[in-house]
Amino acid sequence: MRNNAPLFTVACLAFLATQTTLGQPSMPWPAPSADPLRFASLPLDIDAGAMPAAPGWTVSATTSYFNTWYLSWHPGAIQRELGREGLPLTSDELRTLEQRHPNDAIYFADLEGWRADVRLSLGLGRGFLITVDVPWVDTTAPHWDAVAERIHSFFQAGPGGRELFPRSRNALYVRSKQGYLERLDGLDASGIGDIAVSLAGPLGRWLGGEHRWLFALEAPTGERDTLRGSGGWDAGVRWLGRWRWEKSELTGALGYTRLDGGGSFLGVERSDAWHAAAAFRFSLGGGTAARVIGRLESSPLAGFTDAKVGDPGFVLTAGIRREVGDGWVAFDFGENYPLVGVTPDYTFHLSAGLRFGAGPAVEVGR
Repeated sequence: MRNNAPLFTVACLAFLATQTTLGQPSMPWPAPSADPLRFASLPLDIDAGAMPAAPGWTVSATTSYFNTWYLSWHPGAIQRELGREGLPLTSDELRTLEQRHPNDAIYFADLEGWRADVRLSLGLGRGFLITVDVPWVDTTAPHWDAVAERIHSFFQAGPGGRELFPRSRNALYVRSKQGYLERLDGLDASGIGDIAVSLAGPLGRWLGGEHRWLFALEAPTGERDTLRGSGGWDAGVRWLGRWRWEKSELTGALGYTRLDGGGSFLGVERSDAWHAAAAFRFSLGGGTAARVIGRLESSPLAGFTDAKVGDPGFVLTAGIRREVGDGWVAFDFGENYPLVGVTPDYTFHLSAGLRFGAGPAVEVGR
């Protein structure tokens, strides 16, 4: 069953989709990124430009946990050689590896934490929507590396090697031909992240679906040179298309983000990003809906390194949402696809929202 968790999830959701009943109100369902390599570089949120039902407000809050563990074979090998199992990786070990393997792509990523997002959206009518996202990032807790170890063991998947290093530490090392990015400590902190504002509008109906444009701007409100902030003004454009049926809907999105040259990722110059995503949502009846999202995005370190950290990353997210009056509560679980790029091993997201001052939600397939 090695590395088959994402495929198993898709198969289960496809079966459930065939059992659905009548149409489900298509209310907002935020899907913010919980990838520490990308969330300060304006990643794509496939729900941010959703068609507003009517003029009115929507407020939501999402709490997301992320756990990222990736490494090349080099750090584990030198830990064993020096008898340092269970101890932190050191700069001296990395300098030794660089001398021994001058042409190798060496990397080590151990990142864990929380991200909380508050989103306020205003439907202006005629399909126009303004959205403001305010994130708070905390990398000081909760120390759940043991959970990731058990998940890897159960599915017989993942890069392994966790037992060679201490749990509950945030560290990142990426080697490139131009130098290296090294943060073996100092990444534990909390604070506000980079705030994003977006404006979306209609592009008409064609190919059987509704289409929208979105322009987004991310301000450098997070602290520069941390995982919370880039120090730059990032801008992106997106296309979103939605196809609706009686029981379900499919949303596709493409985007490009121009990353400010005045900003950086932990002091490293970033590469402009591209994004692609698709989401399938379907009714389970009785005010309950389910969805699955596939998201593929380039890395802001693509121009810095040839290591896996610079490759595009893929994340599969599956979730369920229950409507409660004029609002909703939801849970989503995210899983990486380890054969491409570096993204969190797993994430989970708890969200709740409320619509007010608006007309009835738009029905799927209506």
